[in-house]
Amino acid sequence: MLPRLSHVLTSTLILPLAATAFSPFMLIQTQKADAAPKPGIMMKDSTFAIEHSMNQGHGKSDVLLVQSPAAQAYEIRLDAPFLSNIGDRFRLSSQDSAVTTSRLIDGDRVEETVDKSGLELVAEVTVLTIDSEQQATSLSLRVIRSTANQNDTETVPFSAGTTIIASIQNGTMVFSINGKVIEGSLAESLSNIVDLNNEDDDDAAFGTLTPKRIGESWSVNPEYMAASFPDVNPQNIRGTMMLNDVTDGFLLISGLVQIDNALSAKLPPDRFTVEQDEAVLELITRLPLDTTNQNLDRTMKFTSSVQASVKTNPSVRMEIFYESSNSLQIRSIE
Repeated sequence: MLPRLSHVLTSTLILPLAATAFSPFMLIQTQKADAAPKPGIMMKDSTFAIEHSMNQGHGKSDVLLVQSPAAQAYEIRLDAPFLSNIGDRFRLSSQDSAVTTSRLIDGDRVEETVDKSGLELVAEVTVLTIDSEQQATSLSLRVIRSTANQNDTETVPFSAGTTIIASIQNGTMVFSINGKVIEGSLAESLSNIVDLNNEDDDDAAFGTLTPKRIGESWSVNPEYMAASFPDVNPQNIRGTMMLNDVTDGFLLISGLVQIDNALSAKLPPDRFTVEQDEAVLELITRLPLDTTNQNLDRTMKFTSSVQASVKTNPSVRMEIFYESSNSLQIRSIE
């Protein structure tokens, strides 16, 4: 019922950088889908500050560990489905923020725009229907609190008590209120929080079937990750995941992925010379060993930067920096 990491990363990378005609002091606007969500532990060689709130409110797992966690090896499935029953309830808390800074530079002259966005949603979720494999196929989200932020202006997209219905229609996530379908950026934000399409993309891209012990690492699968990004060569994707700890029936996993030349294809090569194009994904997740335990934490930080010059006038440069931070927490309601 969580969004696939590949889905989140794809929506984050879609930044239309240059549209049609370009003139030296036309401000280049960038747009992005609200990235979705995720919390943590300090990763080695990482500057990502991690909160320790994930250690609070643990649910109890039914898994019996006959060996000490350090001695035992675990199969890593980042997209392992939760088993659900109709009427199951849990509390969902999601926070999401993103900042895009665009600069156009010509000598000492600089034009800059900063675009900020954010969404906080806290809701009580109830499973409405399930399939034959005990996977949720529709949910209701009763909003407890929601706040949207656009360039430091706050709004309330969904008032407290509003019920949002999430379901799959023709293979697509659909969200509605009183039968009216939610569209646009709000629908995209919600799909970055809840996704009922049970696919194994994350397992193939980020997980491993080779059992791992605490402290052991494995590489991400660039071929599977590149399948989500048609403009990215698998050779430009590299990353490592690690099993940091196993405690109270939960796997604590971190990862660092680097992606080169992710956005170059968005810049027409006849007009721009790309000088730098890189992106970094930092991921931390806390997954239950018991699939009936729906307590979970996930945090993702994504940063990317593109620097390019105009071919007809190399002194004119464009710089775009994007950063998003997303957190998702699920807690069972007894």
